[in-house]
Amino acid sequence: MAAALAVELMVALLHSPHKHRHPAPPTTAPATAPEGDSPPGDTPIPHQVRGSVASFTQYCPVTPAFAHCTACSPAVVHAYRRDGAAFVRRACEDDGPAYLEALSGLAALKTAAEAADADGGDDDDF
Repeated sequence: MAAALAVELMVALLHSPHKHRHPAPPTTAPATAPEGDSPPGDTPIPHQVRGSVASFTQYCPVTPAFAHCTACSPAVVHAYRRDGAAFVRRACEDDGPAYLEALSGLAALKTAAEAADADGGDDDDF
């Protein structure tokens, strides 16, 4: 099922005039959007499909991009566009994860979260 959904999503993206920049639906859309209701290229294409085997249901969650994503944050995209293959090489080295976390701001966010936790941010004390 997962492979079939992945193929359908890829085919939809390949036929979209927006290609890989096709926007997600503005709200959580049904997993099976009715065909023919939108002009070509305007049909919502979900960015992910989730499902439950227990209830045999599927849904397409829509969330905003994470500002500190190590794959697509503005800082990472800028570094890739600026440095190209050198950026990819550095990201694939042994210290690549730490480099990407520092570049995206995720390392600073983790440090701040740990500091807040150390200052008594424990929710177990009731």
